[in-house]
Amino acid sequence: MISILQKIRIHPLFWVVIATGIVTGYFYEILMLFFIVFVHELGHAFMAHKYKWRIKKIELLPFGGVAEINEYGNRPLKEEIAVTIAGPIQHVLLAGLSFIMLLTPYWNAADHQTFLFHNGVIFFFNLLPVWPLDGGKLLFFASTAFMPYRKAQKYFLVLSFSILVFLTIGTILSFPYHLQSWVILLFLYISHYLERKQQPYGFFRFLLERNRMFVKGVLPSRTEKVSQHTRLIDAAKMIRKNAHTIFLIEENGEKVSEEELLYGITRENVGMKSFSTFLTSDKR
Repeated sequence: MISILQKIRIHPLFWVVIATGIVTGYFYEILMLFFIVFVHELGHAFMAHKYKWRIKKIELLPFGGVAEINEYGNRPLKEEIAVTIAGPIQHVLLAGLSFIMLLTPYWNAADHQTFLFHNGVIFFFNLLPVWPLDGGKLLFFASTAFMPYRKAQKYFLVLSFSILVFLTIGTILSFPYHLQSWVILLFLYISHYLERKQQPYGFFRFLLERNRMFVKGVLPSRTEKVSQHTRLIDAAKMIRKNAHTIFLIEENGEKVSEEELLYGITRENVGMKSFSTFLTSDKR
């Protein structure tokens, strides 16, 4: 418990919201908001801890939170889904808690309605299929289940950005002067930009972590046909997280295992070389 709490950070954007609440007289509602977000992130953190994920930090935001995890896409899909939905599930429990609190003298109908409103807004907002919200993460995990990891990275971010553009248009048409909405949208655009820049790094970490795993015999095998002129790094973009890949050279029928390929890329630094060069060298 203590180790999890030590990893929690408050994003500067949340401090701005807290300061605004003090100035405008809505500090009580801000405390509600903080409590809801805090419990939401604890849901993610405890589930990640249960599966022994390596948590770097958890940052609280006014509309949820962002957890930095050192796993890089190599955890089972069921774990990824469980950790992600553990946050939204807390909102159901919080709603139930609010109803119970109505039975006490410390919680009135006005508190209850205000709490349910904020709780519901954060719940539904976090389920939007936009990065880095929980809904966006679920969409990305689903993408990795049906296509190679690198391809899923690219396609998912394009889809997420497209949805973000539609949300922006909706904001312009519906409530163009709502400052908080624009601050949140700006944060989401910045998150997309940073994620796009970090994708090559994230993909290499995916390969590096995968090279340390024993996937043969654990995951189902699949065969990918490649040319002898294909570069190793390009072949690595065909790897799926839920399968062990065997690369079949079309010209001569020779096979290269995923382990050999990843060892060449991550340990011998020959990712830019073709299969023909790799197979004839003593690096293999």
